Amino acid sequence: MQSKRLRTESPEIRILTFPSLYVDTTELNLRRPGLSDKTVRQALMYAFDRAALVRGFFNNQVQVSNNLIPPAMTRWYNPNVRTYPYDPARARAMLDGDGWRVGPDGVRTRGGRRLAFQLLLNQGSVSITDQMLAFCQDAAAVGIKIDLRQLDFASLVQRAYSGNYDMIADSRGGALDPDYTPVLLSTQRPPAGANTTGYDDPIVDHDLIAGLRELDYAKRRKYYDQMQAQLAETLPMLWQYGRYAATAYDRRLLLDPKVTLQSPLIWYNVQDWELAS
Repeated sequence: MQSKRLRTESPEIRILTFPSLYVDTTELNLRRPGLSDKTVRQALMYAFDRAALVRGFFNNQVQVSNNLIPPAMTRWYNPNVRTYPYDPARARAMLDGDGWRVGPDGVRTRGGRRLAFQLLLNQGSVSITDQMLAFCQDAAAVGIKIDLRQLDFASLVQRAYSGNYDMIADSRGGALDPDYTPVLLSTQRPPAGANTTGYDDPIVDHDLIAGLRELDYAKRRKYYDQMQAQLAETLPMLWQYGRYAATAYDRRLLLDPKVTLQSPLIWYNVQDWELAS
């Protein structure tokens, strides 16, 4: 990890870590056979040893995510949603019960459809590639075949917005409000919006619209609590972990850790600081 190396090589540099505003995800094309099956999506979550990923890649300095809203958004985060601890036996049982049978090549099929997909990711990150390889291995252990393909960022975006993909390694967040209308509302599929997964859920639609119209915090919170609970059941994307958030700065600068958060989306490296006297 870069921060660990920096602490060793440049001890004069201070590093401030804080809760992340982002959640790394694997986004799913819900129009694809197999991925359109909620049981398959839930089984993928149980099959993925995200806690091992957090230990191995981040030395337990990030949290496994159970939600699209990160815990750092304390006013909006709902901790009372369905969680998916690592349980490959449960994943296999769910797939068996849903009629997906393991074929001679180890890949599950049902009605002539194979649970075989391609996962796209942005080229250039060895760490993310290794993390997704771990995901592919976990999926293969329960009978789901996933192959990786790296693309440049422009091609990745084009594939996402045209619906020409199975899975994409991505992240969501960076805002301080829980409104995910452009990403989740059923009427916001491209070119109208950024609902690239094709997600369509009447409960989430209702909560998104009602949440935008409501100004009272307590009432608005109920809508977003329900939205998060429904997302955890239906899984338009697979949550992984809260992205590692850190700021490195010279000792001549003063940062208050009580009020410093990860820079919100588009405002990179914007912190409240002052020079030490």
